[in-house]
Amino acid sequence: MTNSSDDIQKHSQELAGWELKDGKIVKSFNFKSFLDSIKFVNGIADIAERQNHHPIITIVWKTVKISSISFDVGHLTERDFRLAKAIDKLYSERFEENITPVGNLQEEHRLLAEEERKEKARKRTRGPYRKSSRAGLRK
Repeated sequence: MTNSSDDIQKHSQELAGWELKDGKIVKSFNFKSFLDSIKFVNGIADIAERQNHHPIITIVWKTVKISSISFDVGHLTERDFRLAKAIDKLYSERFEENITPVGNLQEEHRLLAEEERKEKARKRTRGPYRKSSRAGLRK
């Protein structure tokens, strides 16, 4: 089990793009489509089940964020680094060609926020309770 700061630093340096945050190792992966991000998460689920070690997975449109810590012992262990390496391998073998250039990520988040605002506005104007439909019901 990895517990010492030296071991954690050594293992972290072996992982490209993974960061130490709040006692966890964390990495974000970007994709060209939402469906690609879901396929990636499904691949991670298969790996996690085989290793019996399950990360925290957050999906925001075309970005998948992975955080890992060994919850049973409350700190990073060899299992976290082994899982991270397997996730990186999955990404490089099946998804690397589907990445979104980093420069476009801010634009994508802006577009996502705009889409969410539009959807909320559409929901407010749907249904039998909108003003235009109520006006016709009053006598």
